[in-house]
Formats: sequence, structure tokens, C-alpha cells
Amino acid sequence: MVDARLHLIITGDVHDVNFRTFVLGYAKNLHLKGWARNITNGVEVIAEGPRAALVDLLDACKKGPSGAHVDNVLEAWNKPTGEFTDFDIRH
Repeated sequence: MVDARLHLIITGDVHDVNFRTFVLGYAKNLHLKGWARNITNGVEVIAEGPRAALVDLLDACKKGPSGAHVDNVLEAWNKPTGEFTDFDIRH
């Protein structure tokens, strides 16, 4: 059941450490829909799904993959739009 939408901006040393691939794998394991992409100052993530699964994704993003150093995670919770069919990496 899709009951929430989570928008994240993750900053720190998150480029060139496979952060988007880490988020992709984590989100797919949780059956979430949405995307992750690099932005100038970090990584942006939008995901939709069950709130409990989104909380798990949020916790994972606060740590990141090996080699990453997360300084800050800005989070915004919204109503889901249902616009996504899968989770992918955007460029």
C-alpha cells in the first residue's frame, strides 16, 4: 500500500561513493517506487510506499554506503501521487 511520499536531500561526501546505487538497491528491497539523482550539493531522493518502509530508507540514507560521509538529511513527508512504477536512478 502506498500511503506516503518521502523527499530527501542528502548532503556530505555522497558523490563518487555509489550512493545512488545504494539507495536504488535499498529501495527495491523495500518495494518502494521513485528515484534518486545527484544534485550539485548532494543526492536527492523521492520515494513512495508504506510509511514504515520509507522510515527504513530514511535511516539507511542517514548512514549511506561504505565510503560515504553524510552531513545532513533534509526530509519532507507528503501525500503520494502514485506516479511511479519502479525505483530508478535519474541523471
